[in-house]
Amino acid sequence: MGCAATIGILVVDDDQAVRLALELRLSEAGYRVRTAACGEDALLACSPEPPDIVILDVSMPGMDGYEVCERIRESIDKSITIIFLTGTTHAGTSSCLEQLVNQSGGDYFLVKPCDSTLLVELVDRITVGATGMQVT
Repeated sequence: MGCAATIGILVVDDDQAVRLALELRLSEAGYRVRTAACGEDALLACSPEPPDIVILDVSMPGMDGYEVCERIRESIDKSITIIFLTGTTHAGTSSCLEQLVNQSGGDYFLVKPCDSTLLVELVDRITVGATGMQVT
């Protein structure tokens, strides 16, 4: 996993525009990107080749992001890095979100709409930490 092209990312969001925008931006940064529109599809997309990183919407119909995260941790791969995306913007909720993310097994969270450059920078930092090499 020494370069971005070897890092697999799964983007899960019920909003097609968000999925497409993140897929485009992360692909431009050199990552291998797959997408899923719901929690059930996300779990299916994690088999047989689990991604290295899952970018996961919190609020989705059916199975929410927290449940998807818990299922990934329980039955697929505990080492997958999970970044939550949430549209929650109420003042004072940052610590509550962080607590929910940690309780469900997530690693990071960003508030939507998030700057795609910040997301790519976060992914780059994660992959540098995982590989010990800088992704270019």
